[in-house]
Amino acid sequence: MRSHFVLGNRVPTARLAFAIIALTIVSSVAAQGQRSGDTVRVKLDDLARSSLRHDSRLAAASADVETALSFITSARSPMDPSFSIVGDRSAVGGQLSGFLPTGGLYLLGSPSTSASAASKHALAASFSQPLLRGVGYGSLSAATQSAREGTAAARSRLTAFQDAVVTEVAIAYRVLTAQQRQEAIAARSLARAQELLAAYSELRTLGKITEVELNTARLAVASRRATMLAERRDRQNAQDALIFLAYGDVAAAALVGDDVTLAPTDTVLGLTDLPTLDTATARALRLRPDVAASRSVVTQLEQQRRYVRNSGLPTLDLSTAFTSSLVDSAKRVLSGSARQTDWTVGLVFSRPILNSASGADAQRIAASELRARYRLIDAENNARAEIRAAFRDIGLGRERMALATEAAGLARDAYAGERARLDLGLTDIFRVLQYEDQVAQVERAEAGAWLALATATDRYRGAIGGAAERYAR
Repeated sequence: MRSHFVLGNRVPTARLAFAIIALTIVSSVAAQGQRSGDTVRVKLDDLARSSLRHDSRLAAASADVETALSFITSARSPMDPSFSIVGDRSAVGGQLSGFLPTGGLYLLGSPSTSASAASKHALAASFSQPLLRGVGYGSLSAATQSAREGTAAARSRLTAFQDAVVTEVAIAYRVLTAQQRQEAIAARSLARAQELLAAYSELRTLGKITEVELNTARLAVASRRATMLAERRDRQNAQDALIFLAYGDVAAAALVGDDVTLAPTDTVLGLTDLPTLDTATARALRLRPDVAASRSVVTQLEQQRRYVRNSGLPTLDLSTAFTSSLVDSAKRVLSGSARQTDWTVGLVFSRPILNSASGADAQRIAASELRARYRLIDAENNARAEIRAAFRDIGLGRERMALATEAAGLARDAYAGERARLDLGLTDIFRVLQYEDQVAQVERAEAGAWLALATATDRYRGAIGGAAERYAR
């Protein structure tokens, strides 16, 4: 059975070469197969890989991942050391300070930037460690973990976009395959009508039939030619839709002319026996990236709630300091030393009285967390619904495909029998054309059943999660 049908004159060599060269501008096209005449054979795997490189939505999602990664760096930034230098005509002093991983705050260098002579020549080392609130380590770790979860959510959304893009390309590929079958069905129907017209034209010349019967054969040819032209237009539209999906930002270079046929080579569905519905649902809930993204958002907001709650707690800080400073001449004589050292250890307790800003932040985060939890429920329910619908469509699609294939065979046998009766003069052209039209209708139904089963299979692969894994390597 032919997979496509082309009418009209063959295209000029230069025009055909330009169409093929334009298609091969995209690197993956070279691996899609051989060209035969004005037909370019294309593979689903190559088109899917191309879509992952050229879809603009994936570029935007990748940018979101990079943005999320920058928030991790920002959350860690308080632990970056800070160095400052202060000086005047008589002295120069500096400080090195920052947070430690434990949450402690350290300072080395001049203890002050005042202009007193003592402070100008003083050296200090101080350390402050929070004990209750966890300001520093507690809040910074929560902020860092929140940023990590945000990055995980962005990556999961990128994966979800990849699965969606690959599924869209697969469905467009199936639509093109089915549309070529519809065009071939229309071409066969036209050929049968033309064969009848040729036979009746000869009979009319011999005066064995009436002009009405010849006109009936002519009308059948005209009607079927119009149907085939409509199917050809739909096939060309399907080609354009597939190219735009597969090549995205370079689609303009990959477009082919209307006189070039893209012939899909992967027409076998290849779906093995399905697992049980419960098994497929459990796997989807575990692996689907949109569900994983929703979970990451919930965890992210939990960490943000910890961070905000931390700022409303009382504080108890342990502080230690060591200072070594020059002494004036009078103290130097009494002590016998040019420098004076001091140790201090203390506790500092404080409690916010109102802290309305932290309360407002906590209220806002709590509302966002509740909304995120409901979105997670929606994502999980959406996964369940898609899996159930795909299971149902595949089961019914298999039955519909079997029935349509059987009906197509019966219709072709019935037409062959009625055509033989016409040659024997036992029937008329009106009845034969009815049988021929029935063949075309049943074959269209068979192609439609194949498309429904194929798209249901692709939707199942997208709904289960991981549709783009094999192409993202």
